[in-house]
Amino acid sequence: MHHSVGLVFVMMIGLAVSIGLPNKCAQLGEQCSKTVFQRCCGNYVCDLKTAFQGVCVKCYPLEHGCMTDEECCSGRCHVFQCKPRP
Repeated sequence: MHHSVGLVFVMMIGLAVSIGLPNKCAQLGEQCSKTVFQRCCGNYVCDLKTAFQGVCVKCYPLEHGCMTDEECCSGRCHVFQCKPRP
């Protein structure tokens, strides 16, 4: 029973997101917020300057904060920072 309630909840959220959110994304150099409401297009990443205010860039430079390898110009995110490849 609990699994089906969770599944229904997830499906409802997915439907609300697909219907209610604009399908627009920010291009290189445009403003972004790193949220679903103001995200960067394609492989661009949002370089936040303050909370929820940033600019779309191609990738993060070395020592920039990161979550995934794809965000870094070097292709390596280690302990939440862009690092050079070994």
